Amino acid sequence: MSIERARMAGSSRTALSATTILIGGLVFVAGYVTVLMWAMTRSNYDVTGAMLVGPLLLAGLLPLISRQAARESDPAIFSILVFALLLRFVGAVARYFVAFTVYEGVADASVYHDAGVKISAAFRAGDFTTGLESLTGTNFLRFATGVLYTVIGPTKLGGFFFFAALAFVGSFFFYRAFTIAIPDGYRKTYARLIFFLPSLVFWPSSIGKEAWMTFTLGLCALAAARILTGSMRRGIFLLAIGLWLAGVLRPHMAGVVIVSVGAAYLLKPSPASLRQMAPVAKVAGIAILSVIAFVAVTRAESFLHEADISTDAGVSGALQGVTSRTNEGGSGFDPYHIWSPAEAPLAAATVLFRPLPTDAHNVQAQLAAVEGVFLLFFSVWRLPRLLGAVRRMRHLPYIAYAATFVGLSIVGFSGVANFGLLVRERTQFLPLYVALLCIPSLRHMPAETVRTHDAQMSTVR
Repeated sequence: MSIERARMAGSSRTALSATTILIGGLVFVAGYVTVLMWAMTRSNYDVTGAMLVGPLLLAGLLPLISRQAARESDPAIFSILVFALLLRFVGAVARYFVAFTVYEGVADASVYHDAGVKISAAFRAGDFTTGLESLTGTNFLRFATGVLYTVIGPTKLGGFFFFAALAFVGSFFFYRAFTIAIPDGYRKTYARLIFFLPSLVFWPSSIGKEAWMTFTLGLCALAAARILTGSMRRGIFLLAIGLWLAGVLRPHMAGVVIVSVGAAYLLKPSPASLRQMAPVAKVAGIAILSVIAFVAVTRAESFLHEADISTDAGVSGALQGVTSRTNEGGSGFDPYHIWSPAEAPLAAATVLFRPLPTDAHNVQAQLAAVEGVFLLFFSVWRLPRLLGAVRRMRHLPYIAYAATFVGLSIVGFSGVANFGLLVRERTQFLPLYVALLCIPSLRHMPAETVRTHDAQMSTVR
């Protein structure tokens, strides 16, 4: 009888909880609709359009979040991801305030918005000429904003919400790649880092390059995880899409992706089932990646020349060109170029962690410095596990992908001589850097997982 009463009490609590959620949801919807109707009579479409776009984006992404929580059979993941998405909208509001109130519209987002308004007006009138010289580089973002406004109308804040959601999807791709390629990794730690680090919430949450690159590089990371875990066809398809989308804006980053995938693929052991065909398959894969890498590097060199950065003097000349273009404003500093291996540690520390509190001279820099100090201490704490993970690089080649991508990014960004720009550029590789900090060494793995690791290593060539 006591068991039956406990079951009845549990059923009653479940029904009460469901009823409470339903009533709370209805009250929230009614209140939101009321505020929206009030705003439509008191405000412009910039605000009301955003109030329409936000809930649609939330509703559209909830199935993606639900599927991931179901894959992991962990309700906590659902809560983390929903909160992360809502936080991106908060980040969009913060970036909107900084761009159009603090800086009075002197921001890249304002340029993309103005161009998008003109393009969308032409598209809606049936005129599909963009007036742009090309659809690459920053012109691509002007075009993309115009296409977006053709659908949702010219709302700056709504555009910020859309790009923030796009960046969230990119971060989700990074997380999904981690769970596929490193199944025994510290998933929740990684999720909290890539979804809640302030720079990853703030900078990609606006109409701009950071949101687009977070999305495309996240897609490339997911593709790499597929390729490196055996889903070659699926991975190549996703990689082709990700490289094209990244290449239209920043082809040099597409080149970094290809080199990183190639390095990891070289390290990846061939399945024993291929037997004598394993070397042939490896050579064929490397040949395909080499062709793609050649195209990406050629396009990247052209992109740098268009940006007035000479590559005639090699890497050192390109880095010097980046320094001369970025060393301006109150956030300028003297960077540490990687002219030799001895200078690599200081350059890496600068790119990964600065500005530090001693570098900060305004509120925005001070906030970035807090994150830099956190990353520095977290990295020192996780350093033994990071070094131990090197032993697993052959078994988990995604580690090699992440390490190569981060290493090449450090070299490329070591010439940046402006802290504000450095923090923004860092968002492109930070998700892969913190992934390296969330990999347990063999010593910290369960005994069964270690035995599985040893068995897998014995069946590969």
